[in-house]
Amino acid sequence: ALLLYFADTSVALVRRALRGERLTQAHREHVYQLLANQGGYSHAAVSLAMVTAGAVVVGALWSSWPIGLVVGAIVALVYLLSPRLFRVDMGVPTR
Repeated sequence: ALLLYFADTSVALVRRALRGERLTQAHREHVYQLLANQGGYSHAAVSLAMVTAGAVVVGALWSSWPIGLVVGAIVALVYLLSPRLFRVDMGVPTR
């Protein structure tokens, strides 16, 4: 159920580290923040989508581990790519 949070945090930290930014400095680069703040989606809509995605993964894992792992990987990938899929202005500074 925490898959999306873990994936989102990991990717945000890796991107920031690769750009040489301080990892302890506040930022707004998580997928949830991009969708809810810059994407124009309500926090309720983004939260509902995340809960639904988590329930789908848990349900798939409950039925079969191999299927659940594949579904989890697909759900995580779509979630991480969702700002690009929905054409959200990422507003991330470049160096």
